[in-house]
Amino acid sequence: MANLSFRGWLRLRRTDHDPIGVLARTVLADRDWPRGPGSFERYRAYFIEAGARDVEIELLRQAWHLYAYGMAAPQRAVEPRSPVLRGEGTGAPIQSGVIL
Repeated sequence: MANLSFRGWLRLRRTDHDPIGVLARTVLADRDWPRGPGSFERYRAYFIEAGARDVEIELLRQAWHLYAYGMAAPQRAVEPRSPVLRGEGTGAPIQSGVIL
């Protein structure tokens, strides 16, 4: 799992029934999603350019942290603490295709 890209990690989450699953499905359906080596800043810039809302950028940040943590310590489960990851308090659900 050490060589898994962020997009590859999202591919594993595409069937999840939570905001990260929605993010994964959205990214995987986006033909313009940046390819090749990536970083949080690269993906954040893409989100901003696409007109993402603050809550969507926060979801990306949370997903990136879970991804990065999983690459460092894949044996440990991470319980989402953020209301965004739990799907609470976002005001409106993130819908596939809205931001990308």
